Amino acid sequence: MNPEDQIEAMRLAKIDQTDSALALIDEALARDPDDFPAHLLRIKTMRFGGRLEGIMDVIDQAEEVARRNSLKGAEAELSFERGWILQSEDRLVEALEYFRKSAEIENPKVDYLSAVCSMLCKLGRYDEAVEWRHRILRMRNAEVGCPPEQVITAGRPKRFDPSTPERNIVSYSLFGQDRYYHECAITNARMHPVIFPEFTARFYCAPDLPEEVLLALRASGAQVMLARKEDNASSSPMAGTFWRFLTFDDPNVDVVLCRDVDSPVLPRERAAIEMWLASSEPFYCMRDHAIHAELILAGLWGGFTGVLPPLGPLAGSFVSQDFSRFSDQKFLRANIWPRLREGAIMQIDDFASLDGSVPFPDGFPKHGRQHVGVSWTRTQILGPPLKADQ
Repeated sequence: MNPEDQIEAMRLAKIDQTDSALALIDEALARDPDDFPAHLLRIKTMRFGGRLEGIMDVIDQAEEVARRNSLKGAEAELSFERGWILQSEDRLVEALEYFRKSAEIENPKVDYLSAVCSMLCKLGRYDEAVEWRHRILRMRNAEVGCPPEQVITAGRPKRFDPSTPERNIVSYSLFGQDRYYHECAITNARMHPVIFPEFTARFYCAPDLPEEVLLALRASGAQVMLARKEDNASSSPMAGTFWRFLTFDDPNVDVVLCRDVDSPVLPRERAAIEMWLASSEPFYCMRDHAIHAELILAGLWGGFTGVLPPLGPLAGSFVSQDFSRFSDQKFLRANIWPRLREGAIMQIDDFASLDGSVPFPDGFPKHGRQHVGVSWTRTQILGPPLKADQ
């Protein structure tokens, strides 16, 4: 499969044009039935598109091609794919074994380790998951870098001023038609005056959101910024996740906290932000669960403006090339973390997976599933589902 067709098939798959993607791949396989990358792309495309019926047979065919051609690394790739399919069927223990198999090869991809960590968390085996988390973060840290001139060594450009909440912004993205996220956003907006009185909530909203949602956000005192058409870089379905980063480019803003709309602000998070504000680092990030195996989580970081280069153009270029679900975190990993890691960011992380981490403040323990970054359940926000006879 030529590189151009491969890129196009991947693009089509990630914007839910599964049939068109599969047609391109099938043309390549008709030309060369032993084209293993095309077989693998077919499997991934079927998985992305939810076409799971018969997918294990497709994996079997790919294994036969790999065996016939003695392809190194193919077994790990296909074990990883089998794990994903079994996970989707809630066969978690079996999925874990396949993920482990993919991660046990020499020089495994970090995605293989991440899958093991995620599955251990789903199974409630958190102590084991933390060990994988350590490995993942160390690998990701080693994989990224930037030119020396881009490394940020300067401190804060100004002091934090709690008397100017209009210049201190908690930044969110809101898009899509799922009422759960709309209600999460409204709930967070209404809580902000109490939890973050020194800040103003700002929501970057898709223009097709229901008007009543926008009205409710404004009524709570939040700022509503309607996204422009050009903000949807190359029609990426994940472009909206980047909008909250645009606040860093606003000359009328001093401090930015980036958050997820579906996550409540816990006292533990508020205490951590107060600790950071009292420190000297211009940026912070938080990791508070075994599953938090990312260098910077897109909804758990923030910092002072005027320190980073303009993020709008940087993010726009990135998202136009990466349509994946976690492209915002990949962007932060590749473009922001290497600039900050030499001392410009406070890592708040009880698990201390990377050198320089500091624990969360004392007196704010986790209770049950209530870690920083946890999502509300749908029942908490929307109430229990109605019975069929109601």
